[in-house]
Amino acid sequence: MSKITSIIVCLCIVSLPFLYSISGDILANELISSLLVFLLLFVVGIQLIYTLFQRGEKIVYINIVDILVASFFFYCLFCILINREWETDKYLIYKWSAVILSYIFFRNCHCSIINLLIACCISGIFQSIIAICQDNGLIASRNLTFDVTGSFNNPGPLGGYIAICCTITIGLLYYVIKNKQNMILFFLSLALFIQLYGLYLTESRAAILSLVSGCLFVALNSILLKKITRKNKKRLFIIAGLAFIVGGWFIYQYKPASADGRLLIWRVSADMIADAPFFGYGVNGFSKEYMIYQANYFKETPASYFIPVADNVVYPFNEFIRIWIQYGGVGLLLVILLFYSIWVNSNKNEESDIMKAGLSALLIFSFFSYPFSVFPLLLFYPFLCGLMQYKIYCNFRITNLKRILMILMTVILMIRTSKDILFLESISCSLLTLYEKNGSDISHSDYEKIKGNTNFNDYYATWLIQQSETKNERLKEIYPSCEIYCLLGNYYIEHGDYKLAEYYFQEASFMVPTRIRPKYNLWELYKDIGQSEKAIEIANAILAMKLKIESTYTLRMKRRIKEYYKY
Repeated sequence: MSKITSIIVCLCIVSLPFLYSISGDILANELISSLLVFLLLFVVGIQLIYTLFQRGEKIVYINIVDILVASFFFYCLFCILINREWETDKYLIYKWSAVILSYIFFRNCHCSIINLLIACCISGIFQSIIAICQDNGLIASRNLTFDVTGSFNNPGPLGGYIAICCTITIGLLYYVIKNKQNMILFFLSLALFIQLYGLYLTESRAAILSLVSGCLFVALNSILLKKITRKNKKRLFIIAGLAFIVGGWFIYQYKPASADGRLLIWRVSADMIADAPFFGYGVNGFSKEYMIYQANYFKETPASYFIPVADNVVYPFNEFIRIWIQYGGVGLLLVILLFYSIWVNSNKNEESDIMKAGLSALLIFSFFSYPFSVFPLLLFYPFLCGLMQYKIYCNFRITNLKRILMILMTVILMIRTSKDILFLESISCSLLTLYEKNGSDISHSDYEKIKGNTNFNDYYATWLIQQSETKNERLKEIYPSCEIYCLLGNYYIEHGDYKLAEYYFQEASFMVPTRIRPKYNLWELYKDIGQSEKAIEIANAILAMKLKIESTYTLRMKRRIKEYYKY
C-alpha cells in the first residue's frame, strides 16, 4: 500500500506544474488549490473511515512546528477580524487550506523521502526540457514578452522552481556519493546539467541567488567541510561572503533598472510598515494600499532617483515584507519563529539536510520574488517542512466519536469545495469571453463572489481600461493603479464632480510620474472648466516630461497641447 501511495505522490509532484499551466492564467492558483483541497479531504476521509474499523484510540503526536503553524493560521483569522475584512477573498482560504492540508499529509506520509526528492528532481528536468524547447522554438511560450517560461507565466517563477529542484538534486548527488549508490549517480549528474542549463535560460537573478544559498548549505554540511579546522573555516566564510557581495554587485549590474524597481517597492513598503507595524493592513492589504503610498512617496520626493523605474505594482518582490505589511510584525515574528524551530528541532540526518538545503533556496528566492503567488512554488513549503522529522512535545487521542464527527465535517467540506470548484471553472470561462469582440460584462452575482480576488482585480481592471469603461460603478472597488485612477477621474467628470476628478488625476500622476496620460487628463479637465492658468502649468509640465517610450499616442497628446498654445 505504501508503495502505491509513494508512486501516486511522486506522479503528483512531477505533474503539478503541468496542472498549473492547464488551469488557465487568471484563476490558476484558486482552481488548482481548491482541487487539491478536495483531493486531500477525500484522502483524509478515507483514512478516517479506515481507522474507524480499527480497535483502540488513535494517538496524534504534536511538535513545536505544528503548534507554530496552527498559531499562524489562527492569527491570520484574527487579523481578518481586526481589519474588518468581511469581504475578503474566500478563495484565498483554499490556497492556504491546501498548504496546511499538504503539510498535514506530508507529516503523516510514510513514503520514501528519497523517492519523493527524486520526483522533485524529475519535475525540475521536465521544466528545464520545456524551457530548452521553448528557447529553440519547438514549444510556444506562455507569455508573448518572454521566450522561456516553462509551465509558468513568467521566467521568474520557472527559474525559482528549477533552482529549488536543482538544489535538491545537488543534495541527492552528495547523498549518493556518500552512500556509494553508483546506480543513480549518472542520472543525477545528467539531471543537474539539464537543470543548470534550464536555469541559465530563465535569466532569473533571484533564482541564481537561491541556488547559491542552497549549494552553500550543502557544502556546510558536507564531510569535507567538517574536516576543515575552525581557523580555515573562518577564512572560507570570509571568502564566501566577499564572493557573495561581488556576485551580488554583478547580478545588480546585469539588470539595474529591474533591481532599482525592487528597491523602490521596498522603500515605499517601509512607509506602509511604519504606519501599521504590529497588525498590518489585512489579507490583501498590499494590493489595496501600495499604489496610494507610492503616490505619497513621489509627492514628498519629486526629484527621487526612482522616478524612471516607477510603475504599477502587483507584488512586493519580498514575501517577508508582504507578511509584515499584511499581518504586521506579530505575524512576521511567528514566521521567523516557525523557520527557526524547523532548523533547531528537526532531526539530524541526510534527508533532512537535503530538505533544509531546498528550504534555504526557497527562502532566499522568497526575499526577491513572489512564490506565495505561484502555487507550485508555494507547495514547496509544506512539502519540505512536512517531510522533516521533529522532536515530539505532546500528543492527544482521537476517539471513535471524534472520528465520526471529523468524517461528517470532511463530507460537508467536500460538498462545499466541489460547488466552489464548479463556480471557479464557470467564472474562468466568463472572464475569457471578456476580451472577445462582443464580450459582455460578468453578472452582478458572480462579481460579488469574486471581487475580493487579487488576480481577478488585475484582469478585470485591464479589461475596464481597454474598454474605457468610465460609467461602470465597479471602478470604485478595483484596487488602485495609475490607469484605474484615470478612469475614476473620467467617471467623476461624467457625474459632474470636478473636484474628485481632479483629485484622482493628480493621484494617478504621482503614482507613476513618467506616465503622460494622468497629466494629459488633468490638462483637459482644467481646459474644459476654464482654469487656464492651471492648464498652462500642466501643459508645460507635460512638454518637459522625460518619457520611457515615445509613441504615436504620446506625440498626439503633445501636438494637441502645442495647438492649445496657439490660441
